Amino acid sequence: MKAAAFGWKRKAGDKVAPSLSAAFEERAADENAEPPDGVDWLSGYKRRRSLLLEDCAQKSRRLRQEGTTLAELERSVS
Repeated sequence: MKAAAFGWKRKAGDKVAPSLSAAFEERAADENAEPPDGVDWLSGYKRRRSLLLEDCAQKSRRLRQEGTTLAELERSVS
């Protein structure tokens, strides 16, 4: 008895309506267009990053110290 082949991948363009394909291409072209002038998409990210109370290295040191303290007291976080 021979097992049937099974796969998840579909062949490109297999059973895709031309109207859907055209709409997808049109939408993709809009997304690749230049952003409006005066818009800085990274400004929100930069602000959020500067508002952090502690950076990653400080957080790592703090958590390591807390873990050491709990281990010395023979307690665990559960």
